Amino acid sequence: MFASVALFVAVLLVLLFLFQTNVSKNFPSGPRPIPMLGNVLQLNLMNPIADLERLAKQYGNVYSLFIGPRPTVVINGLHALKEALVNKAAAFSGRPENLMINHAFQEKAPGMAMAGFNSSWKEHRRFGVMTMRNLGLGKQSMEVKILTEIRRIITHLEQSVGKDIDPHLLFHNAMSSIMCQVLFAKQFDYDSEQIKFFTEYFHETSKQFNGFWGMIYDFFPMLRSLPLPFQKTFKLFRAARGIYLEMLADCKWTRDPGKPKHFMDCYLDEMEKRGDNDVSFYEDQMCAVITEFHYGGTDTTANTLLTAWLYLMNYPHIQDFPLPRHFSSPRGPQGVPRPAERDSPGCLEHLPREGRLYSELLLGDRLPHSISKGASVHPAEETHFGCLYSLSCPSGHDPKLVAILKVSAGNRHSSRWEG
Repeated sequence: MFASVALFVAVLLVLLFLFQTNVSKNFPSGPRPIPMLGNVLQLNLMNPIADLERLAKQYGNVYSLFIGPRPTVVINGLHALKEALVNKAAAFSGRPENLMINHAFQEKAPGMAMAGFNSSWKEHRRFGVMTMRNLGLGKQSMEVKILTEIRRIITHLEQSVGKDIDPHLLFHNAMSSIMCQVLFAKQFDYDSEQIKFFTEYFHETSKQFNGFWGMIYDFFPMLRSLPLPFQKTFKLFRAARGIYLEMLADCKWTRDPGKPKHFMDCYLDEMEKRGDNDVSFYEDQMCAVITEFHYGGTDTTANTLLTAWLYLMNYPHIQDFPLPRHFSSPRGPQGVPRPAERDSPGCLEHLPREGRLYSELLLGDRLPHSISKGASVHPAEETHFGCLYSLSCPSGHDPKLVAILKVSAGNRHSSRWEG
């Protein structure tokens, strides 16, 4: 009996030693963590909003949590969020390391989205913005690609009258097809194996990053080598990288140096211009950047359209609003209004904007952030979360509709790095 008690006490002491909460003296107050588990038992991980509101009332708008062994700061309310995101934006410009999203996107190269705020990131952002503009971002050439996909969506909807459809597949297929045209100058049929794979890839990995198993991976490193569901994420990322490498091999044979037709051509031209001495632009980095453009461009736009679709289903009377005359005039079977024709504001114009706003609010920013190294706010290893629910929804609204936003782009996206 004594031996069992002594063993239990020894194990408890080891756990307490491993879970030393050595935090800075100005670390916000919060509930007492449990060794190894932190405060996860005090939160409903499927819907933490109510628990976070309760803790905000108890500890204030800025308080601390431990998710596993990782210290976390939760920020609530307009003034606290403005102080973090606006007044101290530079301090919040870092990216955390050793998370699932790091290991998935940065297996071979740092890329852009999760890269450190350094000269390589600045060069790639400048190159990415300039290249996307040259390839038609915001111009009529991009409009043609978008209208082509709109016609394909309309055709699919007309053929599906009276049948069940999955709007998630429909919009992700369309957005992925547009991004493939920009990145590789390839247009795939919606039934092709490539589009089917990319849709599964985006959908499954997004669920893992923002779900239960993603949290398990991030906060309990000792479980990462086990054959748990999060391993599928890394298999999908490796398979996607294999497809990108195949397209790169084809591109090397077909490209005309100095006359780029798509993003991959532009990147290869930039590599040749910089020569072998440049360590920022190389093939593995190109695959990482293309992965981020393809993933981000598809997922964000498709989620915006899905949000607008949901609004139209829940509020069908919006569909009966009278359209401006130039929209309602006969155009023939291929008569799709062009964005340039939106000369009168109305419900039709505002719906995509509202969809974008609420899709960002409901789904949250999927890129985590940390304090920049050298900043004096809190230690760089802490993760910071901003609860936008505290800004948008008064008490009494349904907390199931809102997730937590991982805050702070800081000045990583400052316009001074463009062009």
